[in-house]
Amino acid sequence: MFSLLRRSQSLFHIKSQFHFSANRMSELLKGVQVVLPDGKKVNGEEHLKGKVVALYFSAGWCPPCRAFTPKLKVSMCKFFKVSE
Repeated sequence: MFSLLRRSQSLFHIKSQFHFSANRMSELLKGVQVVLPDGKKVNGEEHLKGKVVALYFSAGWCPPCRAFTPKLKVSMCKFFKVSE
């Protein structure tokens, strides 16, 4: 799934229209505490600096969102090697 996303023409189109910075998300989270999946609380700016961050927005009333979200969860669990 992720290899398909990387090759996606629409992703290329979106990427060409925005300036991406590895530090931008960490700058936005300056002074914000982030809770990791294991429950540990960390400084968002320090933890995310230099990392790729993906944000996924969904809506419960949106049928495509409801269909995609469980698939995304399965893929992310496999990617990060965690149980659902």
